[in-house]
Amino acid sequence: MDITQEKIDDLNAVLKVKLQPEDYEQKVEQVLKDYRKQVNLPGFRAGKVPFGIVKKRFGLAVLQEEVSKIVGESVQSYLVDNKLQVVGQPLPKVQDETPIDWNNQKEFEFLYELGLAPNIDLQILEKKGSVTEYSINVDQKIIDEELESLKSYYATNEDAEKVCEKDIIEAAIVEIDNDGNDIDDGINKTINFSLVAFEDESSKASLLGLGKEQSVDCDFNKAFKNNYDKIGSVLHISADEAKELKNNFRLTVKGIKTRILPELNQELFERIYGKDAVKDETEFLDKFKSDIAEKYKSYTTRKLENELMDQVIEKFDLKLPDEFLRRWLKVINEDQSKRDKIDEEYDSWSSSMKWQLIQRKIVEENNLQATEEELRDHVKITLQQRLQTTGQSFEEEQLKMYCDEYLKDNKHKEEVENQVVGDKIVNFFKPKFNITVKEVSMEDFLKL
Repeated sequence: MDITQEKIDDLNAVLKVKLQPEDYEQKVEQVLKDYRKQVNLPGFRAGKVPFGIVKKRFGLAVLQEEVSKIVGESVQSYLVDNKLQVVGQPLPKVQDETPIDWNNQKEFEFLYELGLAPNIDLQILEKKGSVTEYSINVDQKIIDEELESLKSYYATNEDAEKVCEKDIIEAAIVEIDNDGNDIDDGINKTINFSLVAFEDESSKASLLGLGKEQSVDCDFNKAFKNNYDKIGSVLHISADEAKELKNNFRLTVKGIKTRILPELNQELFERIYGKDAVKDETEFLDKFKSDIAEKYKSYTTRKLENELMDQVIEKFDLKLPDEFLRRWLKVINEDQSKRDKIDEEYDSWSSSMKWQLIQRKIVEENNLQATEEELRDHVKITLQQRLQTTGQSFEEEQLKMYCDEYLKDNKHKEEVENQVVGDKIVNFFKPKFNITVKEVSMEDFLKL
């Protein structure tokens, strides 16, 4: 076998693969012998079909399949052995010459197009850039809102006598005509909803104070101001079906549940943080504020990561074999609807590809790979944070077993590796930039 590379330019090349009979004949013959042991043909005992008949019957298909395998494996080996950095995968190049004569040809030649990765010089990072790191001002308003949300999560539902705005109402609804009569084939079902969802104040007022088995006629189009998504959600129908509704409904209250928020006491503290984690309300509020600050810091950290990524991509100004990559994306996407969007979404995709190439270079040259211990620690910390919100806790041995089991899933492991390595890369970039810290309100941060 002979493989040669013809470089078209810095970003494109063509591999020429030439196969001689000695490259494939032995493999083809062995596969056919294996076929012979298994094949069943009329008039012959299993495994006793003459080799000549097997070759005549299956030889051409086996030849094509094995040649394809050998060429594919050889191309991949060539890329690894020659340390060729490519983007995408090699694409078979359509040749204008006479098609392959599989019945008579002995020597074969195949061409593959390659998209070459651009050269990345990390010296570019020696010139510092500037970036803003935002810090969200976690004021008392945010603390109060987060505490209210937390208490709502641990709230209990109790029966109530009269409807209040935040209650959950169970109601039987019947579609009625203009005279107030039931429509025989109209909607007739039981629904659950809260008046908080109502957008019309007069509709809301008509239900406030109602007790069980009391009824009121309701125009849902008016109550939700023709928001068909909301109407559909409440009535368990599609938005299109909701749009077609023209009639009112008679709504009869069947049940009322009011949410009782828990008090700030030791029982609640232990449900949230576990036994003996905090001793009183002061300790609880201190820890809660610290957790909220950490939560909001994660938002700003993600923002900083995106800012660094954008600036790094711009600083390197990498060029990609765009024409090749567009063709490659169309080949690997069988869904026509996805193919149609390739040109439209290519700029975003190519930015992501450039970032991956830069990351790979930095990881390789600075040994930033994630260790098994780092992966387990990351999973362990993430699990502990989740358990805190439910008041649960695991013993150390249970945590270890969970981490090991979680990382057995290759998809999970890859996700964790990306997170751990991603954090390392951000820390690698930070000293390469002049970072200005700016405090902003949550409202202003959301506008950025």
